[in-house]
Parts: sequence; C-alpha cells; structure tokens
Amino acid sequence: MDICRCEMDSIASASTSSEHLSEHLTDGVPTSTIEYMSRCAVSQSGPLESTVWGNALHSTRQTFASAEEFRKILYKFSLAYNFIYKWKRNAPNALSTYCAVEGCPWQIKARAIRSTPIVRVTTFNTVRSHTA
Repeated sequence: MDICRCEMDSIASASTSSEHLSEHLTDGVPTSTIEYMSRCAVSQSGPLESTVWGNALHSTRQTFASAEEFRKILYKFSLAYNFIYKWKRNAPNALSTYCAVEGCPWQIKARAIRSTPIVRVTTFNTVRSHTA
C-alpha cells in the first residue's frame, strides 16, 4: 500500500519581497507571515515494527548469532508486548531473564553452544499473568 507523507516546509528568504513575506496588522501590531510549501513523498508501508518484534522470539532451540543479538531481540520483544523483564544471569555464555511482575511465570533462558558465540534458547515460558 502506498502512503503519501506530507510535510510543511517554510520558505526561508533573506529578501522581504511581498511574495515571501507580508505584513499584517493584528490589534495594531504588525506581524509577519511566511508562505509554506508542501512536499510529498510516497513510501511503501509494511507491518508495524512492533508486530515484527512480537514475533522475534518464538520457541526453544531458536538460535542467535551472539548474546548481544539475543539481548537486542529480547528488548524489542518486550517493547512489542509492553512488559518489563529482569536479568537473573547476563553473561555471554548464559542468559536468563524473567518478567518483573511478581508471580508472572514468563521467562526465557539461553546458553552459548559449546565455545562459539552462538546462543540457543533452552527455556521459553510464554505465559504471562498480566497485560502490562
């Protein structure tokens, strides 16, 4: 779907010609108005980023190139579902996090595969006991 995104750009001019700047009286006080020009660009729309982020974590055995990539994906996932998580363990070879809401069973754990930087999800409990 094409979407037209329009912006208003002021025309800046050093000249005081009537085409760019006109004087008006408001309650006896002169005010200046600057003409505006509309600029429109067509862009392709896609799914909202939050929709994509919400699908970024989906199952155990899912792998990531590094612990840093896993952390970034987890952060975006939390934004998509509007929740806060806490780290139980945050090391390059072992990562464990849980929902910050007391009593909520949501958690995810990941470990490095042998001595590589690749991280695999080992536990993923998707159940949450709250909406925000």
